[in-house]
Amino acid sequence: MSERDGSSFPPTPVTPGGGRRPWLVMGLVCVVVAGSFAVAQVTPGPDLDPSRATEPPRPTPTVVPAEPIATALPRFAWYSAPEAPIDDLFVEAGSVRRLRLTSARLMDDALAQPGRDLLLRGTRGETVCLCWQPSGTESGDARALDLVRRDGDAREVSRTTVTVVNGLDVGGTPNGPLQVALEPSPDGRFAYLARSVRASTGWQVSLDVIDLASATITDTVDLIPVPLDDRSAVVAVERPTLRIAPDGRHALMLSGVQRRAVSGSVTSARRAWIIGLDGTSLGPVVVADTIADEPGEGSVGACSWIAFASPAIVAKGCRNPAGDVGATPLELRRYDLAGRDMGAVLVDGEQRDPEQVLLDVTGGLAYGWDPVRHSLFAADLVAGGWRSARPPSGDRDVPEAVVLSGDRPPSGARTTWSGGRSATDPAPARTLVGSPDGRMLFAVGAGSRPGSSSGIWVFDTRTLQLLERWPALASYESLALFEDGRWLAAVGRPGVTATGGPADWGTSVTVHDTVTGRPVLQIGDLGTDGVLAFPWPGPVAASP
Repeated sequence: MSERDGSSFPPTPVTPGGGRRPWLVMGLVCVVVAGSFAVAQVTPGPDLDPSRATEPPRPTPTVVPAEPIATALPRFAWYSAPEAPIDDLFVEAGSVRRLRLTSARLMDDALAQPGRDLLLRGTRGETVCLCWQPSGTESGDARALDLVRRDGDAREVSRTTVTVVNGLDVGGTPNGPLQVALEPSPDGRFAYLARSVRASTGWQVSLDVIDLASATITDTVDLIPVPLDDRSAVVAVERPTLRIAPDGRHALMLSGVQRRAVSGSVTSARRAWIIGLDGTSLGPVVVADTIADEPGEGSVGACSWIAFASPAIVAKGCRNPAGDVGATPLELRRYDLAGRDMGAVLVDGEQRDPEQVLLDVTGGLAYGWDPVRHSLFAADLVAGGWRSARPPSGDRDVPEAVVLSGDRPPSGARTTWSGGRSATDPAPARTLVGSPDGRMLFAVGAGSRPGSSSGIWVFDTRTLQLLERWPALASYESLALFEDGRWLAAVGRPGVTATGGPADWGTSVTVHDTVTGRPVLQIGDLGTDGVLAFPWPGPVAASP
């Protein structure tokens, strides 16, 4: 048997319960007998007065038993494999927590809060968190940003307050982290704090660089005076958006500024700046308001994501509806580091808007996957142009074994992937991930029944050719690759089997070997029915 032969793949959970044949036979007998009796009663004859005929008995309806509920998955199951992963997985289950694979235990300690804190992982299992904490002031309008270091067992090693953010949001309530953004540098040495807050002297839009080794702010740039603005005329600012280039040399920051004119009217303008990054220093600053403009500004235009597509290109995915979405091209808009419009790549309007875009920022490529239609597209954001593919088979049922459809491509160079989102955003149910060498995509598809899975699909990134299909041991909805790319983890929905039937288990996690496609371990029930997702891995924290 070859290493990638799927014949020994474990079968999907067996649905217990008897067949339906006895019920169907009884039902048919009842219908035939009752039907014959009815004919004998209502047919007029010489000895029968039709006016005295009684209503014939109704046939007994056939009762179809409910679909049996699948019994619980094994609490913890190892499958035969030459080796298996032992590193902890980080998952979002209300907060960011560790999933200890060696003991099948979801740890209780909250390492960070999604949507607020920035969490980096070390090389030895330790974590570094820029975590927001109440500052202890009575007014509550201040938040302290602490740098918290924990060891591999989540024990707190040190805590240092980096800065305190004071201010109120537009509604007059304490803003805390609601008007800030945090992003790490690609090498894990620095973090960047964008502020759009009401300071004591007026509204402030600024960017700080934080040295994670010393837990100090080493430089700050104030963005409202660029170009020189009348700060006293500013009446409000919007929450900032912050992105860092994959080479760590530029930052993109966006915000909205509302100002009062001499006439008393209030106008609002979206602003964008590209800031140079050089270690502990910031600058120069380029005003790039073109990037902040939405398509169809003031009408129905919408952009779902923005990110660096390469070190020198900023891209965002927008759709400007003019009727049915299916007739509207998806615009992948591109800008250079001076904020100049490079033109949009127009993708067929039938392609799903990739709110979960997967960006190869090493090659300047964007991928989008529709798990329902099983369609994949790739756009070249450097040269322009796009292509799409749909598997030749319309089969949406989960396969019983690993199916090989093509040869895998040769290994490539290390590739940096981006989800087009902030490192602090709550993790979505990610349905598409890329291999560390940039040569393969792994996608999870939806099955033909509600809640079912069509398994895992493996594609060649260069040709978009379908290479393999793997079975699912649960109803997969979210994927994550381990750092070295050898293992692929999949979250299974609670209460449903891979084929969409009812199940007596909660959220599960299954780990597949990416070489063979076969599973190596499964945690059958994490003891939660809540949403579980994998946060974007991000850079590895540099040692202090």
